[in-house]
Amino acid sequence: MDSGGSVRTPGEEGPVFSRENNALEAGPEGQAPPEHMDVGSMIKILAESVRWARLCAAVGILCAACVAFADPLEAEEQRRRPSGAQSDPFFRPESDRTFQQVPQALDQTGEPIVDFFAPEDLSSLENLPRAIGADGTELGDLPESEFMEDLEKREEAAPKESWLRRGGYLEYRGTYSTNIDLSAPGVDFDLRRTGRTNVDAIREVERNDFVNSFELDYDYEFAIQPEVLKAAIRYNLYSEYYSDNGSENNMLNHLEFALIRRLSPQTEWEIYGGFETENRDTHAQFLRPDYDQNTVGTEVRHTVGEGKYLSMGYEYKTRNYESNLGGDPLTITPYQDWTEQYVWSRYYHDICANVTFDIGLSLRDRDHESPALDPIGARQPGTYRDYDLWEPRVGLYFKPSDRDQVYVFYRYRDLDSTGEYYDYQENVVTVQYRHDVLPQCFPGLVFRSEFEWARRSYDDQVAFADDRPTLGLRTAKNDPRDDERITLYLALEREFNECWTTGIDFTYVDNDSSDDSSRYQEDRYGFYVRREF
Repeated sequence: MDSGGSVRTPGEEGPVFSRENNALEAGPEGQAPPEHMDVGSMIKILAESVRWARLCAAVGILCAACVAFADPLEAEEQRRRPSGAQSDPFFRPESDRTFQQVPQALDQTGEPIVDFFAPEDLSSLENLPRAIGADGTELGDLPESEFMEDLEKREEAAPKESWLRRGGYLEYRGTYSTNIDLSAPGVDFDLRRTGRTNVDAIREVERNDFVNSFELDYDYEFAIQPEVLKAAIRYNLYSEYYSDNGSENNMLNHLEFALIRRLSPQTEWEIYGGFETENRDTHAQFLRPDYDQNTVGTEVRHTVGEGKYLSMGYEYKTRNYESNLGGDPLTITPYQDWTEQYVWSRYYHDICANVTFDIGLSLRDRDHESPALDPIGARQPGTYRDYDLWEPRVGLYFKPSDRDQVYVFYRYRDLDSTGEYYDYQENVVTVQYRHDVLPQCFPGLVFRSEFEWARRSYDDQVAFADDRPTLGLRTAKNDPRDDERITLYLALEREFNECWTTGIDFTYVDNDSSDDSSRYQEDRYGFYVRREF
């Protein structure tokens, strides 16, 4: 096309047709057309016109075919394209679909650039990954239906988190205690066994000793109806052996059986029953006897929503003490049988990935066969001890960083008993902290700590002052007994692998009481080795 808008066929040097005046213009040499043309010239012009007419007809047929087979959506886009946008290569009409296609890059001609792999020959496809069957073998080219069926089989065969729990641990702990009986310094009026009849029989205080303890804990669950019903066997064994005071040796066994049924994907229901025994030497301090305990209970655990969990349960216990301790002299223990009903509820809420809030409430009702006690601890014949204890609690767990975990909780206890000796209210605040120490240099090294503060105020129990220790006499104070206890626990442990853990720990207990015989302190220094399985 020249500046005047005329069109010339490529490679042609003949006359040029002008769209403005439908006339022939001058040829390439700039010569004007002749005024008189002969017959040969007219025949030549006619033949040229026929050739142009055939070319235009072919183009018209081709355009009609393109329109006939064009995509209706493309035709609709062309119809909706505004005036002047027909030749705009960057024009993109808004789609009337529910999604908008991502704009594509265009080349210089306005056509979209499509990036795809075009192999030169089939040899380049030989080493591409193939579909793998459920048995691990390579599959050939499958129809889509067969491929999807094989994919479902692979997903079913993939390992899943088991509903069954199996495992436990065995732990040895060596502890040196400065006060194994938690006795008051200088004087103690708690029940004791020494075999002597003088006043010194109740004045052994702050005995220290080294204690070897062993604990075995194991849970084994097996399916009765897969993913619906399972059974559990739980066993715990704990024993203590004293180096110098062998009369304090003890052993506790606890065996429990349970049935757990999954009522829905969010709810499971457990029924359990257990048996517990504790065996002590006949000369144990505080006249502690052996006992047998039976327990039955039920619990429902429910996932309320994402990150929200609720558990509720009921438990019934009976404990039977041996009436006679034996030994020298034959002694009747002050411990008497009792039965207890226990109801609890606990709710957990994951506020976010690193913060969990929990709240709970528990109620206990215990009936003793022992007589009730008055404010000074004297028995009330004909009245049996019975108490109700309710305990609300609230806690918050959070992770300040990947290496730190903190759990803070508060609980309140209110005990109401027949007689006036045991009634009290208690406030307890506990802070637990865990820190991974230099995981890059010492993987598995963990620091643990716990601090607890408790304040217990008795309603009527009389506090005594040991102001005449030589005579073994005490003087009643004007105000009821009030205790404040502080407990501090520190531990540094190392997890060598998934099975073995060892550590050292320290525990400090300080109970400051307005009742002089109930004031005590204890330091415990220990180390432990634990094998998990």
